[in-house]
Amino acid sequence: MRVGNHKYQPVLAFVINPNPGQCYRANMPPTAPSGLETHCFLALAFLALAASPASAIAAPKLEDAYAWIMQAKQVNALTGSDIPAWRLKATFRLYDDQQNVQGQGSFEELWVNSSKWMRTYKSDSFTRTEYGTAAGILQTGSADSSPWQLARLHQLLADPLPSEEIADKQDFTATTAKILGTKLFCIDATAKPQGLNANIIPDAEYCLDEHDKMLRRQTLFSDNLLILRTGQIQFEGRRLPADMIVSHIGKLGLSIHLDSIEPLADPNDPKLQPPAEAKLQTTVNFAGDPAALDKRVELDAKATEGLLIRQIPPVYPPIAKAAHIQGVVILQAKLGKKGEVQELSVESGPPMLQQAALDAVHQWIYKPYTVNGKPVEIYTKVHVIFQLTGQPGK
Repeated sequence: MRVGNHKYQPVLAFVINPNPGQCYRANMPPTAPSGLETHCFLALAFLALAASPASAIAAPKLEDAYAWIMQAKQVNALTGSDIPAWRLKATFRLYDDQQNVQGQGSFEELWVNSSKWMRTYKSDSFTRTEYGTAAGILQTGSADSSPWQLARLHQLLADPLPSEEIADKQDFTATTAKILGTKLFCIDATAKPQGLNANIIPDAEYCLDEHDKMLRRQTLFSDNLLILRTGQIQFEGRRLPADMIVSHIGKLGLSIHLDSIEPLADPNDPKLQPPAEAKLQTTVNFAGDPAALDKRVELDAKATEGLLIRQIPPVYPPIAKAAHIQGVVILQAKLGKKGEVQELSVESGPPMLQQAALDAVHQWIYKPYTVNGKPVEIYTKVHVIFQLTGQPGK
């Protein structure tokens, strides 16, 4: 893992108990219950993997790294347009800073597409259900801060690799390494200078199995997280880990077991329908995540639309109207802590319509977005539609 410009390998303090089949934490009596009995093998494997430096064998061609990431996306992700609707169930354990079991619970996700899904989190002290819709994310259940680990379950299980849009904004270095006897292709991804959105592009390392491109080790440098993925469950041409463990700054924070993954028989399953009491999610709570308030928050355009308080319609430029120019102008926006538009830049759209879109959106006001109860800046996209048959708008 990386601190500043330096990397380090986080190490977990686990030792083997002389009694066969058991393990316990260092500095604890062997009889003390650690709560890790079912995760003993994973913890020891994680220790070996984290503590052993990757010995470079040969440097692959740098231009191959991007292609490997895109191919690995097809192998490891469950969110592609080519995959049928699915239902996933997993169980997890949460650990505190002393690596004691803090809680345990279950996670279920039904997924049809990026704007039609349902996720339910249940633990000893927290229950929430979230619904992905075209109007944004709705939720029921606890409005309190959730453990930071829960916010990562979907990404870890279903979408661990960067999207093509993110990868296009990254530079890559690559090595081939052998860890625990397995040859891995390790790709280090760092953000290119991108101006407005540079700080939302993550720095990470992805270590892929040389033979099947399955993701085995993942390091998220900005979050100080190291993820080990063991075992293999195949589904619709994808390869998913049977178990995962996650360390934060060298300490075990989360363990996950994938219980099942299966096709969703009915894409209109009643579970996907938000109940009447579901509310639009306008806040993110990551309890216990020390870096949460320092992170840049990115929202998709649909979610941001639900936060609009004041919307000034753009003025259709007469010259564009006379030339019968219409279309969509897409803007990249930074919203301040009070919901004001602080920065705008044009991503795409007809040149004759771009200034009109900028002039209008600069005047828009949004409801403040909060993380852990405190307002934060957010980065998003705004779609401004110009059509000759009606009034232009978002």
